[in-house]
Amino acid sequence: MQDFAPYHVDFQHLSRETILAQHQTTVATEIVTNGRDQVVLIADGTYFFCQKSSNNEFQRRTYSQHKHRHLVKPMIITASFRDTVNILNRPGLQVAMPGFLHNKKQLPADEANRTRLVTKNQWVIESVNGKIKQWKFMAQIIQKSTIRFISDYLDIICALINKYQCPAVKDIENGREIAMKMREMLTTENRLQERLAKHTGTTSLHWSKHNAANFQFTSLTEENIRDRTFGSYQIRMAKFYIIEHIRQSQTNEEEMEFLVELCNEHDSLVRARFQSCHSNNKKHIATVQFDNHKQHPIDAWYCTCSAGALS
Repeated sequence: MQDFAPYHVDFQHLSRETILAQHQTTVATEIVTNGRDQVVLIADGTYFFCQKSSNNEFQRRTYSQHKHRHLVKPMIITASFRDTVNILNRPGLQVAMPGFLHNKKQLPADEANRTRLVTKNQWVIESVNGKIKQWKFMAQIIQKSTIRFISDYLDIICALINKYQCPAVKDIENGREIAMKMREMLTTENRLQERLAKHTGTTSLHWSKHNAANFQFTSLTEENIRDRTFGSYQIRMAKFYIIEHIRQSQTNEEEMEFLVELCNEHDSLVRARFQSCHSNNKKHIATVQFDNHKQHPIDAWYCTCSAGALS
């Protein structure tokens, strides 16, 4: 603990030049900083499951209402962390964090676009947490008797990862074009959201259900989709949404179907209803405006989820 870990964790184990040259991605530099000499630090709170305790206070303090299990967190970041932004700004730190709803159902388009700039870099957190959970001790339920040592164990494991494992990002130069596009769309409004908002009350649109397999829509390559989603995360998630929403066909019991809804008034609009991946009580509607005669057929999109106003 004294002879190894302190030399491979915290700020002192890497120079500023090494971080910029070998670790910081072009995407992070382009969309978060104001210059190529600024370092980006990402703070995120992970957790480790632990045993229950006969101590009532400890039981209450370690129980997670979100995970419905007992756990400990080496570092906690909450919405109240925003209160410290002014303090962090004083020494010259520039803070970027996702937007909060604050009793709103959805982030406005500009705030959703700014939030995307932050969340685009969050994948590295999952990568690092995955490396930590590869260690058996951190992947299992931690015994009560060892919880007091967890900070030291975490330092040792992180030091070993930093010293002997490959960096989370192998090609830090990749993604410049994506970053440029994201910055260009930062102040762009969601045209489809505005269009749909005009159709309320007596002017509401009417929709009819169809099996997606019979819906004539131009096939998109993975590259086409990546251009729209600025990465692969949504592509990976789409598979799980589709699996959850495929149903047995009502006309042919031997076939499965995925229902979409076509607009009766405008044949350029299609939408799909889906269950929220975060809550059983929430369902969302994703709408796409398209033109099959164009090389890039998707013109606009909108979803009723919290970040669905992205442009």
